[in-house]
Order: sequence, then structure tokens, then C-alpha cells
Amino acid sequence: MFVLNEKNIATPLDKINLITLTYYSAKAEVLNIYDTNFEFDENIVPLLTSVLETKPTICNAKRYSNVNSESIIFVDSSNRLPNKSQLSFPCLFTDLQNGKLQHIQGYNRILINTLDTDNGNTNDNTNNMLIRMYNLESHNGEFGKCVLNEEEMILIIWDWEYANFQIVINKENPKQCQMQLNIYITEDNKIIDVKLDFINMIIQKIEKIKNNMM
Repeated sequence: MFVLNEKNIATPLDKINLITLTYYSAKAEVLNIYDTNFEFDENIVPLLTSVLETKPTICNAKRYSNVNSESIIFVDSSNRLPNKSQLSFPCLFTDLQNGKLQHIQGYNRILINTLDTDNGNTNDNTNNMLIRMYNLESHNGEFGKCVLNEEEMILIIWDWEYANFQIVINKENPKQCQMQLNIYITEDNKIIDVKLDFINMIIQKIEKIKNNMM
């Protein structure tokens, strides 16, 4: 089972502020092409909630991808009244004009390093994660220019002080989902041990549930 530490990150902490662990179900043997889609089982949500011991937030969102940045507009489903169904999947121009969106999160994202935890064993799906390290610069309330792609999503997020686990469901294919753990780096020199211990405990719990259900 994968254990996160500074040695296997192999990247100076002063160059990154986000580590994303993305689970994948398969990869091509020749090219670096990964399938990050899993069949979505609704039973995994209450199970994760019980095991992770924190209540998730369910958000409807729309992601706009730019050349080296992204903009995401959110609507928190827990705060949406049933008679406001037009907010189910937000429309940028209409909802901005009417002031109905919860918030917009824009950020520039520079990929610093990518690692694969598989170590060449493509037959073992218990340890299949992409580790991507970013330098992220957030811009609250800003929307990027030159949109290359847009997608509507449902996000199920289990949130802690310095990390969150997300199940991402694309509206166009709701029978599949993606899973990722985001870790925020606030230290310049060394990740404190108590933080690493907590993150690795979360990784172990997620791995056990994923391997039993997917």
C-alpha cells in the first residue's frame, strides 16, 4: 500500500503547494495514457462518510479549462431550494448576471512533477495512483479567458483542514466517476509528521473501500 512521505514526493516543498493523488483503473503499456474512470456505486458515499468520519458536501459545478488555468463555478446543493432548479447546473452568464452562484474559483496551475505509484506492475490495482504536484495560484471571483473546454460536474467532497477527498461525476456520464485526494502544502521545508500520519491514514481507508467496491 502506498505511503506518502517527502522522499517519494522527490520534489522540493518550496516549489509546490498542492499534491493531488488521482486513482486510475488502467493505463496503456506503451504510452502514458491513463483511465481514471471508475463505475460509480452510490453505496460508496455513506460508506466513505462512516469510515472517514466526516460529512461530505455535495456541489454542482461547471469547470472551464484554459491553456494553463481553470475556473470553476459552484452551487452548494445543500443550500439550494427545490424551486430553484435552474441552479442544478449553473449557467455562467445567466447566473452571474442574477447573482445566484455560490462563488467562482479561478486559479493558474503549473504542473511541477508527476509520479506513478504502480512501479510497472499493471496487474495490481491496489496501488494505482498518479501523484501530481502543482504550484497553484488562486484568484477568487475571477474567470479565465480563452476557454478550451467546459464540463458540468457533481462533486462529493470530504474536507479536512489541509486535505480533501473528492468523487467527481461528469454530468454527461453519471455512471462513472473519478476519485482524487488533494493535499495542501503550507510548509516550505518539511511536512510535519502529524500531518503525514493523518494523510496516510486517510489513504489507507480510501484504498480499502475502493478495492472492495470498485
